[in-house]
Amino acid sequence: MIKLCVGYGLNMIPVREAIYHVAKVDCKTIVWWKHALIVSAMATLSLIGGLFIPRVNTALGLVGGFSGGFISYIFPALMYMYAGNWTLRSVGWFRYLTTYVLLICGVVGVVFGTTSTIYAEFTA
Repeated sequence: MIKLCVGYGLNMIPVREAIYHVAKVDCKTIVWWKHALIVSAMATLSLIGGLFIPRVNTALGLVGGFSGGFISYIFPALMYMYAGNWTLRSVGWFRYLTTYVLLICGVVGVVFGTTSTIYAEFTA
């Protein structure tokens, strides 16, 4: 039980920081009640997800489909593209083409992974 509680907290910290970053809020200067409201909303959404997703396979399939595709294919391609000086002339046609192929394969993988998990949930 302790591992579960600690694991939940450790996973929610980066999610909270990502929400603050997207909202352009400094996590060190946010008012306490706003922080408590955001964290409570995250915990409530986690509870609702746990109640309405009865099997762990569904949750793990969705997380695996999203994170596996993004970490393995989409993020490396985007990081290479946005690292600077990304033109066909500067990187050459082979790297230009293979980076876009990597990006497209990642998007297709995320879509098919998510679709297959949702399809398996409704057909089971």
